[in-house]
Amino acid sequence: GGVEEPNEDAITALLGDLDGKDVNEILADGMDKLKDVPMGGGGGGGGGGAAAAGGDAAAEEEEEEEEEEEAPAMATDMF
Repeated sequence: GGVEEPNEDAITALLGDLDGKDVNEILADGMDKLKDVPMGGGGGGGGGGAAAAGGDAAAEEEEEEEEEEEAPAMATDMF
């Protein structure tokens, strides 16, 4: 990938805009602006967060649900 040189004029302008401002206020303003920006696709993102938060417990619960769904199908195939 191409590595570009830093744009000194843009850096100077950015530092001038930030001069004297509180970092926490800048971040809060940025987050406030981002809340209205649509991010991500449909429903795929929620599962990853739950797995990360729940850890092994969520994975075990999911496996149990799959086994329960398969059990009746296997029983009907046997007869």
